[in-house]
Amino acid sequence: MAIPLASSLVEEVEVPGLEGAVIVQAFSVAEYRRMIVEAEDEAGEYDQDRFEIAVLVAGVKEPTLTREEAQALHEQHQMGPVRVVIEAIFRLAGLTRFGALSEEAVGEAEKSFRGQSD
Repeated sequence: MAIPLASSLVEEVEVPGLEGAVIVQAFSVAEYRRMIVEAEDEAGEYDQDRFEIAVLVAGVKEPTLTREEAQALHEQHQMGPVRVVIEAIFRLAGLTRFGALSEEAVGEAEKSFRGQSD
């Protein structure tokens, strides 16, 4: 099958206000499903903040982040640079900026599955 492995989709991202860059990576369908479950609060409701923290842990390859570091980054740092990182991860993983699977990603996966190219 021609669909690339999630681990092979990496990108260096320059982050405003940070000296240097971070390396972000896509994540698999299984990882995405685990993050959705992890994003549920105590009442079983979806929590976008919890989801984005899970995305930072799974999607930032270098430097690696613990859950506590990702939570601190999400809660204590300026929104702009953090959004740059999260949106780069979403783009690589084929998600919209709100964490939903993008139509473009679905179309590309279908073409790849069928062995079609542009």
